[in-house]
Amino acid sequence: MLPETMFTRIIGKETNTEDKENNRSTPKTIHARVMDADSPGSPEHFITTAQQPYSDVLNSPRAYPNAKRTDTITGPFWKDKESDKLIVPPDDGARRRLMKIWHNSLTAGHPGRDETTRRILRDFHWPGARHWIADYIKGCATC
Repeated sequence: MLPETMFTRIIGKETNTEDKENNRSTPKTIHARVMDADSPGSPEHFITTAQQPYSDVLNSPRAYPNAKRTDTITGPFWKDKESDKLIVPPDDGARRRLMKIWHNSLTAGHPGRDETTRRILRDFHWPGARHWIADYIKGCATC
C-alpha cells in the first residue's frame, strides 16, 4: 500500500505549485502509468514479442530443454518449466533493452552487477544470463 502522502500527491492533492528554493514550478497533478505484465510497452510484452522469431529455437529440447510453450490469443510465449520465469530469446537487442530498464534508466540508478542480476533474474531466464549481465556492466562507463 502506498503511504498516504504519496497517494495524495499522485492524485493531485497537497502538491506544491511553486518551489521557491529552486525557483521553479511543479505540476498540480502527476500522472502515473500502471501496466499489467502483458500491457504493450511492458518488459514482459516486448520479451514475448521478441520470442516469436525464435520459436523454432525455443521449441527445441536440445537448445532449451526446460522451455514450456503456452499458447494464448495473442500468440505463444515460453517460460522455464522449473522457475516459471519468462525466457529471454537469444537476441542481444532484447537483452540490452532489459538492461536499459533494470540497470541504465534513471529509476534503476546503475545498481551494479549483483543487484542488476538479481532484478533481472527475478522474472527472466536465459542460458548464460549471469555472464552476459556481468560483461555488459563491465562496459558500463557510469559503473
